[in-house]
Order: sequence, then structure tokens, then C-alpha cells
Amino acid sequence: KYKLVSYKKNMGKGYALKMGVKEAKKDWLLTLDADLSVKLTQINNWLKIYKLKYNNVYFGSRNHPKSILEAKLYRKVIGIILNTLLKIVFKKKEYQIKDTQCGFKLYPKKIAKKIFKNIFTLNFAHDIEILIKLSKQKINVIELPVEWKHYSESKVNIITNTSRFNNEILKQRIGCIPIHINDSDFPIDEYSIELDIKNDTDNTILVTTKDFKIKNISSDK
Repeated sequence: KYKLVSYKKNMGKGYALKMGVKEAKKDWLLTLDADLSVKLTQINNWLKIYKLKYNNVYFGSRNHPKSILEAKLYRKVIGIILNTLLKIVFKKKEYQIKDTQCGFKLYPKKIAKKIFKNIFTLNFAHDIEILIKLSKQKINVIELPVEWKHYSESKVNIITNTSRFNNEILKQRIGCIPIHINDSDFPIDEYSIELDIKNDTDNTILVTTKDFKIKNISSDK
């Protein structure tokens, strides 16, 4: 049996998974990319070889030494660049996952419900926020091998998406900046942190914490 969860406006991959997890009922929740670059039968291999535990989350990793890939060289190079950037921006050991972007992931229901309920990144870069939240909850992420095949008809635009992904990495890193609030009743969910500076040039500029502002989401002030 399956249930189709639909909505009218395209809200992004992160939103789609968030809605799917909300409706899920089984003990384990599996997410995967729509092009089936990793086949559903991969889960059978995991169950045969590995003893899966309810206190862990399992990420399919194309960079696992036992993974089998059928991909063009430029896809591999882009993956290396993105993972290197992640390591530079997020230096904590628990963030050092070799492949965050493989869509094939397995979650215990209790963990998935809690994590996806609170994600705010609704596009393709939601995986980074998920990794951060899992780390803060001290939940182990274990990478497992996959058989992965690149499909040329994929809608992913390498140049555009890589640039957007780089921006998302920086946004997630900014989101890790601690803010100390003494008022326990402060409505923190009603506010966001934004960069209060523009760069209209082709040059890289440096920013500090003084360049950020706290904005009320509803009033936009």
C-alpha cells in the first residue's frame, strides 16, 4: 500500500519530505530521490548485512569505500568540492559526513518525526540542517554503501545548484551562531537572523556578527 501526499505549489524537496514524514506510520522511514538513482532494493542489502538500531540514523553514502557508482567524472568532482567546503565550514567531528546529499536515508520513526517537524530549510539543501539537528540531539549518523547510478535526464543543474548549495552551507553555518536569550517566554520561532549587508560587486567581502540583524518574520522588521 502507498499514500500519495500532494499539494498545489512546489515548495521544494525539503518541504515534500517534511509532509511525507508527517504522514508516515511505520517504524522505519526511508527517503530517496525521485529518479531512483539508488534502487529500492538497496534497503534489502542493508537489512541482510547490517544490524540496524533504533537509536541511529543511516545515510547512504556514495563516498563509502564499498559503494558502487555509475556516474560521469564531473559529478564526482562536484561532490568532492561540496564535501570539502562542508568540512571547512563545519569543523566539528560530528558534521564530518562524507556524503550529505545522497537522498537514500533511513530513519527510525521517532527520530524522523522529531527532526523533520522542526526543519526550516525546504529546498534541496535540507540535508545539512538535518545533520546539524541530529548532531545537537546527539544522534549517531552512520554512512552505509549504496549502488548509485546517475541519470542524464535528471533536472539538477550542476552550475546553478552548486552555487545555491554553497550559499546554503553558509546560511546553515550562520544558523549555528549561539544567541543568548534570558527571557524564557521569548517567542523565538517568530524571529530569524539575516545578513544586513549587500555585496553588489564580484569581490568576496568579509562579514562579522555586527552585520547580522534579528527580524520578526510576520512583520518583516
